[in-house]
Parts: sequence; structure tokens; C-alpha cells
Amino acid sequence: LREGVEFSDGAAFNAAAVKAAWGRLLASSVPTIPAEIKAITRIEAVNDTTLRIRLSKPIAKVFLNETLENSFWLAVPSPAAAAAGGLNSKPVGAGPYVLSDYQEGQKVSLRRNPRFYDPALQRLAGIDLIQVSTGPPAVNALQAGTVDLIGGFAPDAVETIKAQKGLTVTSIPSNTVYDIGLCVSDGPFASKAARQAMQYALDRNAINQGAFSGTGTPTLLPLTPVSPYYDKSLEKTYSYNPKRARALLKKARIPRGTKVRALVPTNPPHPAISEIVQSELEAVGLNMEITQSTSFVTDAARLKPDLAFVFINPPLFAIAFENTGTALNVCGWKNPEAVSLLTATRDGSKTEAETQAAWDSFQKILLDESPVVYTVTAPLLSAHSDKVKGLNVTASGAVTLGSVYMVK
Repeated sequence: LREGVEFSDGAAFNAAAVKAAWGRLLASSVPTIPAEIKAITRIEAVNDTTLRIRLSKPIAKVFLNETLENSFWLAVPSPAAAAAGGLNSKPVGAGPYVLSDYQEGQKVSLRRNPRFYDPALQRLAGIDLIQVSTGPPAVNALQAGTVDLIGGFAPDAVETIKAQKGLTVTSIPSNTVYDIGLCVSDGPFASKAARQAMQYALDRNAINQGAFSGTGTPTLLPLTPVSPYYDKSLEKTYSYNPKRARALLKKARIPRGTKVRALVPTNPPHPAISEIVQSELEAVGLNMEITQSTSFVTDAARLKPDLAFVFINPPLFAIAFENTGTALNVCGWKNPEAVSLLTATRDGSKTEAETQAAWDSFQKILLDESPVVYTVTAPLLSAHSDKVKGLNVTASGAVTLGSVYMVK
């Protein structure tokens, strides 16, 4: 741990504080705690600046490089504030800003923490997080000057924002991929040939243009270009080929005009993706019937659709491929070799070459078996006033505030 750091209430940020915070988390038994954190079996405060973590499996590399960096689960509050209770409305941390005002459902105001260890990283005097609905309301707030920065807007708003002088749109690839889970246990996609037909039937470029205004990245893979283990050569496994798709459906003895049931979340861009896919499947002889859902997890378990329109990123891989019966694996596809390879990718004792080989083999199984068909890597879109400088958005969608500053 960094030496000489204090919480904003003056208490020392040390190994004992971290141990106490993480211990409370593990004792809470919250069911959605990530597997990498659940793997903690023991936490030792060796001294004020050294923490020793013991894990139930060899995933130290993932824990250090991904979990610690990206997980909000591992935030550490001041021990005194934690003991007093009320952290949800009165958080006390050691970061660059402190809470100055909280209006539930409206605004969170942050101001500089005078005890922060590096004032050079506090380039903003303060930050107001204003509650605005995503989509058009957020875009309108930016255009009106009510806010300086927005994220989470639909790709179809990009050109509208760009058209206004003084506004800038930033787009980078994320670690999230929109995909279609196929029911492998029964129905038309119980046949591997039919699942592979789906790979050829989809025009991913058309999906990107139609549902993402061209801001995404067409893909066949669950790993995206932001991953150090992304292997572009695997993108050549399939290509858009309706003729080949029809031949594979014929091989699988799927009659032309066969109805397939699709469950689609109502939130964008899923409806737009599903409508494009519906048209493309019609071209190869499949009649896709769309059911939109506002309770996707419940409906997926109840309906067991032939196709489930979802999204995935690395933190969800364990849920999708090691568990069954979830919304990410509705019909229970199982492959012990794939699970073993996925475990190997998190094994801290592996060399980089071994980890790369495990990822490649894992993805080759997914491409061959095709229990999931990947379509487009989601873009991370943000838009801001030209007064905002130094914006840096990570692959997880977080804005690095230490680099942001404003100009007049």
C-alpha cells in the first residue's frame, strides 16, 4: 500500500483498514460477489503497508491486474465511518474528492479532499454528478449546457451531437460484446450444424451500421481488442455467407420456414439488433419470432427461448460458461474442456504464452460448438463540451478523473 495516505477524516489508510473492509464484504455473503473475490480465504495485515491475500485457487494474476483495478467491491472506507454506519449517504474514503452534498435521485456533489496524497491529480475543483435519464434527456442536457460530460447514450445520437458546435464525441472499444445465446438442449439449435449456420447467416457489418451507427466493431469473439489476449486471426473462422448458412441448415434437417423464438430485452440496442437479425435469418429460411421482455432473467428461465439476445464481458464468463440455467446460458450448454481452459486463463502460475494458448483454445471451442454467436463489440461513447480536456475512458467505461481538467 502507498505510504502516508490518510482518509479524509484524518485516519490512516493502512493494511488494517483494508483487511477490515474486505473482511466485512466476505462475511456479508452477498450472492453477486465476483468469484475472484470469493476465492479469498485469508487476509493478513503484515504491517501498515503490506497486505497478504491467500486465495483458494491460483488466480493472483487476475486478482491483481483486473479485480483490484476495476472492482468497486473492494473500496475501502474509513474504519470510523464504517463503524458509525450510514456509508451509503455519508461515505468517507481516501480518494481525491469528498462528498459535499447528496440529493437523492438528483445530484451528488464532490469537492477536493484537502488530505489527498497528491494534489497534482486534483485538476478539478469539484464534480457534480447530475441525475439525468440516459438517452435523449442526457443528450438534451449536454446540448443545453446543463452538464459538461455524458455517457451511456444511444449510437444514433452521435451525428446529432457532432452537429452542434462546441461538442465532441469520443468512441473507443469496450470489453463488452453483444451476443445471441442459442438453446443447445432442444429445438432447431440442438444441432451444431444449425448453430454454425447462424455464424454464416449474420451480416455483422450490417448490425454494426444499423444498431450502432457504425460506432461498434463487428466480431466473432468474446474477447475484444482491448484485451491483451485478443487474437485477430480467429476472426477469420466465419464470414457472412447466406448460401453456406442455408446449406448447413439443410444438413441439420431444419425445414425452410422453421419458427425460432427469440427473447429480447427492451433496452437499446437489443431491439434494433434483433430486428436486423430477424431480417437476416429470414433470408436463410428461419422465421424468427420476437418477444420483448422487461424482466429478461425471469422470462429467460420460464420460456427457454431458442435465441436469447444478451451481452457479455470477461467478468461474466464464469457465469456464462461455468454455470448453467442463467440468462447467459439458458439451456445449460456444458463443456468441461472449455471450463478447464477458462480456469487456466485465471491461473497466476501460467506464463503469458500459456495464458494466450488457453484463451485461444477456449475461443476455438466456442467458435466450433457455437453455443453463443457474437455480433458487435460495444462502443464506449462519451460526449462533452470542448471545455473538457484530458478525458480518458477505460475499457470498463470508467472516466479517469485524475487526468480531466477544464479550460475557459
